[in-house]
Amino acid sequence: MSLINNQTNVFVPIVDKFSHSAIDYDARDSTIYYSDSTHFRILKKGLNKANSEVFLDKGVSHSEGIAIDWAGRNLYWTDENLNVIYVANLEHPEYKKLLVSTNLTHVKSIVVHPGYGYGANYCNTVMLRC
Repeated sequence: MSLINNQTNVFVPIVDKFSHSAIDYDARDSTIYYSDSTHFRILKKGLNKANSEVFLDKGVSHSEGIAIDWAGRNLYWTDENLNVIYVANLEHPEYKKLLVSTNLTHVKSIVVHPGYGYGANYCNTVMLRC
């Protein structure tokens, strides 16, 4: 599948020495967001940019899941070490909010649907919030 058109495949190398455990793509800004669980941060890299830049490095421990809310322009992430789910604004990541902090253990993946809310997988259980 192409990110640009129906004929060209695009490969965006993420070359660094970190441990990546989650990734998502923002089609509006042509940007990849991914977690770095070695340095406890979330990075972003534009398709036409040479280097990654830090999106968020405070309040991140071991992000196992990332999901872009393309309509609300937010990034949701799970954190397995902290057992929480956060959301931050894509343009202003300093505006973040703790969504869930109770009854979560080993929180992993997360999905977002702008019309229905978000869902996460934790400890072999699926949680949906609408």
